Amino acid sequence: MNTQARFRLDGRSVIVTGASSGLGVHFAVASAGAGADVVICGRRSDRLEATRERVLAASGRCLAVPADVTDVDDCRRVVGSTLEETLR
Repeated sequence: MNTQARFRLDGRSVIVTGASSGLGVHFAVASAGAGADVVICGRRSDRLEATRERVLAASGRCLAVPADVTDVDDCRRVVGSTLEETLR
């Protein structure tokens, strides 16, 4: 097995926080490239949409959920949305 195959995420879902900028964008795109369904969250809706477009271009499925991870209710909403989308 080659090294890249060890990092495949096919059939898995990931939640990437802080996905509206910086490393969060890179993790979201890399996760999609590795085969994961990606849920992105962050406080800046406009920038989340830009990240979502990049994830989709990397052949991934992507759900964008505007959220502030310092807010417990927002975190619950992100997880709930993830479960709803990934259990379909």
